[in-house]
Amino acid sequence: MENNKTKLKSIWIYLLIANGFTWLLWLPTLILARNYNLALPTINNFALLVREGYSSNFHLTISIVFSLAVYGPFIAALIAASADNGKAAVSELLSRVFKWNIACKWYLIAFGIALLIALIPFLIGIISGTLALASGHLTRGLIFLIPIFLIQLLTSGLGEEPGWRGYLLPALQKVLEKENAIWALGVAWAVWHFPFTIFEVLSNTGILSGPALAVTILSSLAGQTISLIGMAFLYTWLVSSTGSVFLAIIFHALTNALPAALIGDIPPALSFIIGFSPWVIVFILQRVLGKEKFPYGNP
Repeated sequence: MENNKTKLKSIWIYLLIANGFTWLLWLPTLILARNYNLALPTINNFALLVREGYSSNFHLTISIVFSLAVYGPFIAALIAASADNGKAAVSELLSRVFKWNIACKWYLIAFGIALLIALIPFLIGIISGTLALASGHLTRGLIFLIPIFLIQLLTSGLGEEPGWRGYLLPALQKVLEKENAIWALGVAWAVWHFPFTIFEVLSNTGILSGPALAVTILSSLAGQTISLIGMAFLYTWLVSSTGSVFLAIIFHALTNALPAALIGDIPPALSFIIGFSPWVIVFILQRVLGKEKFPYGNP
């Protein structure tokens, strides 16, 4: 019981630092960007910033601060691991973060799943007419794919995965039963995103009444949470099967970059489908592999 209490304390330390660091940097930069109508370095703004650049040193500064916010989970993981068992725990965490020498098939599997997550809403959008592609959209998307992937690899991938999959997942597995740990991880991961999600909704929503805006925001937060819980199952399978958090970093960058290349700005009608795309793959993998191999594989 004492070990569980100690681990729970470390988990709360991790969550407080991860959220605190990220939100402390996100909140002021998001507010300033909205007030001064400045584009932050998000995936959706990549093409715009390549074309127009930063308008001033102030714009560049808040963009740098905004980008640094994603390292909250990594910093929290290092601090929480150190509190758990000093240098040995930090060393063990970093060994999994940079464990790249795994079977090539797992990189192909990660790419295949990420591609499916992007293709499902893309094809449905094309067939239903929800997604109208401008001339040259796919060509521009493919040109931007590699730079977006590399940027995501070094920011969202490296900043988040050592925390969520490197530290929090095994920590939760020690205090919660099997899939409960994955559900808890998915919820925690979603909550970490909430300030940015609310900002995106406010930026892409026209003038709405108070109740309508509240419903829109709550629906977006709920949809994102459902989506990220599904994604948490996929990440858990990849990391548990390989022992590699590096694979999770690659997967994170791919799942951010591929939808941007194929779809670009996501129409509201497709957001629901995108949210449930991970669950389609989770369902398929559970059927094919069985619960004894999914979501917990054997490294």
